[in-house]
Amino acid sequence: MKCQFCGGEIPDTALFCIHCGQKVTASQPAAPKVQPALDIPEEASQTYTQNVYDTPDSFDSDDEGAETTVLSASDLPAGWRKSMEEAFAQKDAEPDPQPSDNQAAPFMAAAGAADFQPKSEPAPAFQPKNEPAAPASGFGQFQSFDAPKQPSVQDAPFAQPYNQGQGGSFQQGSFNQGGFQPGQTDAYGAKNQSFGAQNQTFGQTGSYPSYNEPYQGPAEKKKSKTGLWIGIAAGAVVLIAAVVLLILQPWKPKMVDIDLNPYASMEFSGKSGSGEFTFKFDEARFVKDNEDKIQWMNKKNATENSAAQEFYNYCVDGHFSAENGSLTNGDKITVFWDIDQETSSYFNVNIVSPSRDFTVSGLSEIEEKDPFEGLIVEFDGTSPYIYASVDTSGVAEAFQYLQYKIEPSSDLAEGDEITITVMDWDDKDPTSQLEEYYKVTPTQLSKTYTVTASSSYITSASQIPAEQMTALQEKGPTIFNEEEAPYVPENVKVDNITYIGNVFVTLKEPDYYNTNNALFAFYKVDVTITTKEKETDDSGNETEVEKTTSATYYWYVEYDELIAGEDGNIVDLDALSHYTPNYTISVHDESVYGFTSTDEFLSMFDLEELAIYNVENNLNP
Repeated sequence: MKCQFCGGEIPDTALFCIHCGQKVTASQPAAPKVQPALDIPEEASQTYTQNVYDTPDSFDSDDEGAETTVLSASDLPAGWRKSMEEAFAQKDAEPDPQPSDNQAAPFMAAAGAADFQPKSEPAPAFQPKNEPAAPASGFGQFQSFDAPKQPSVQDAPFAQPYNQGQGGSFQQGSFNQGGFQPGQTDAYGAKNQSFGAQNQTFGQTGSYPSYNEPYQGPAEKKKSKTGLWIGIAAGAVVLIAAVVLLILQPWKPKMVDIDLNPYASMEFSGKSGSGEFTFKFDEARFVKDNEDKIQWMNKKNATENSAAQEFYNYCVDGHFSAENGSLTNGDKITVFWDIDQETSSYFNVNIVSPSRDFTVSGLSEIEEKDPFEGLIVEFDGTSPYIYASVDTSGVAEAFQYLQYKIEPSSDLAEGDEITITVMDWDDKDPTSQLEEYYKVTPTQLSKTYTVTASSSYITSASQIPAEQMTALQEKGPTIFNEEEAPYVPENVKVDNITYIGNVFVTLKEPDYYNTNNALFAFYKVDVTITTKEKETDDSGNETEVEKTTSATYYWYVEYDELIAGEDGNIVDLDALSHYTPNYTISVHDESVYGFTSTDEFLSMFDLEELAIYNVENNLNP
């Protein structure tokens, strides 16, 4: 017949299954074949879960129930198996005692055994350095250097440090390597896969197993005394393993002296005074030279990389005593080795030299010259119509083939500022070309100049010197007599011409197509008008009688384009172009050129076409 528990073939007269050990009866039908775990009978099979904690110098367990030991009846001594069979014949009716609520978690480490104390929050064994501390030194402000090697996530349950390869090169900054996590092992030296199943790594983002969950006791189920025997057997196995681990303490390697200086080098570039350095550390040679010397203090922390590689990756850091970009030939620059003390304790290394000095050399010695020394800046024209130009014949030879660009270069007024910039003919900075071909560097590439003028259009009548103003005032009657008198009617006698002030106009904005300025010298003209009238006497006779009438009107002389020279005097005063009114008015029925009043004269400047001028009224009240 078939066993109703495991389905195996057994004799019809058998009381116990020869396969699974269960008690059977011939009257019971054989149950479907079920494959129990490890072929242990269902009631005889007990899963005993035991927390296996690290022993000194061994490992830390991160999971409750990190190792599960399953024993079957076939794994026990014959005497034990017989006792089990007898126990199965009579089931214990009394339930197993339940644990109390405050039952303490099993396998708590003894006080002082720091290597395997459960932790409330797991933390990586090696923490990265945030910022290297500057050593006490007289070099002032130090500049650290940084070229971190980031660990990559591997399939192993610990973070594998990233190997940068051969001959790592670092610029100014820190080459702080960051923190890495040593591999975790179980009690027998095997890799602990409790995190590896989920690709969890120490130091990586993810959840961590909790150490502070209270022990809840065994699951609520009835157990036979068989469970007790299995527990005793499992405890014996664990005890034996612990004793073996205590005996096989890891061997501590001998400390070795390591000098980092031979693997460090510096290259200098640029010109003296603003030179730069490039720092290099021969990582490949360092690892090769020291792979047989540098060892892990405890092999449980070892990773897949060599100890020498990991020491470089995570322990070596440093900073410099000088700032990049300001080096001069002969300067001394020091690299200070910053060794992470906590991390380096995992290795058998003593660093023998705390720093290394380098002397700056090989920077290009280039002569400094001012490209504006000897430059002649010329201003031509009359303000505000000046244009600027340069004469480069007096500058150094290296600059004579360059462009001196002027902005702005035209329509300049006295007092304006211009900027002259030295550049090549592609409008680019010529410094690199000058240094390469002439070994010269310009001290400046642009310079500002103030516009000066040999002559300027005046903008106010007050700029006319008094002597010249008097000459212009006196010139008016002469012009009247020479140019205006022929057009005055014969019966109009000019008695007096009196200067009563002026009106000065100047353009609001420079304009090549309009008069820039004008002075209107204004005069009052007193005249006597003689007329003949017929009169009839008492007798009725007509006679012709002359009568005289006094009258006044106004007249001006317009002087255009008044320019002041360097001495402030109006240039070519006698040659100034001038104009007189072409408007006619009627004075006692006599037509003359001029205005009947000052208001009529001033209204002329309200014309729309004269809105481009500023008007300065200097008439006497």
